[in-house]
Amino acid sequence: MRHHGGMIMGLPTGVAQEFYGRLAAVWGDRGPVLDIGSGSGVVAAELHRHGVPVVQLDPVDNRGDAAGKIPYLHADGCALPFRRGSCAGVHLARVLAHVPDWRRATAEAVRVLAPGGAIAVDLGDRPRSGPHAALTGDLVRLAAELGLRESQPPGDPLHDRAVDGRMGELGCGDPELIETGATVEVSLRETADGLVRSRYRWAPGTDHGLLAKLADQLLAGLETDPDAPVPLRRSARYRVYRMLPAG
Repeated sequence: MRHHGGMIMGLPTGVAQEFYGRLAAVWGDRGPVLDIGSGSGVVAAELHRHGVPVVQLDPVDNRGDAAGKIPYLHADGCALPFRRGSCAGVHLARVLAHVPDWRRATAEAVRVLAPGGAIAVDLGDRPRSGPHAALTGDLVRLAAELGLRESQPPGDPLHDRAVDGRMGELGCGDPELIETGATVEVSLRETADGLVRSRYRWAPGTDHGLLAKLADQLLAGLETDPDAPVPLRRSARYRVYRMLPAG
């Protein structure tokens, strides 16, 4: 299933639109909702399309055409330029592993949250088995041998239970889950290209030209056609946190 209708954040367009529609319903038309680490603005554009008053925040302006008209602030997730209790929501998708201090970033999200607001967190999903996972592992290993490192959260490891515990410390209840998934067909070359281009996957200062050469070497050594579509299961999951009533 090649999904010729296009993709949004690695998911078939129809699946993604339904998924982000469910996420948008968390906030409705209440705002502002801060999209921290908004990147290209693809998710911000989807939330905006569903009527969410979203504001993009990122220390680097990488907005694409779809997000160009959505409000944007040059800002750091660890020091949000908003008053306490002034925001209806905070969106943290695949960004906590890349901020200087993810625990501080979650505290900032709670600080700006208005009563009745919600924080949505997505830690991302990576293939754990199959050809795509094997290629990814090989590229990461070869890169590490040459001193090219993945970006890593400082301090304690980042995973769902760690975030649940942190949000509990900050006064939030158990998360509501919003999930989806689909099997798509992606070539190994597409997977390699995505890894090489990612500015979030790798540590600052990474030589992406050298990464590209390593990827080309791996693809050339495959026994299969690197351009042939290979099934890949992709999933997406948000954990939505709300503050518990005081007392």
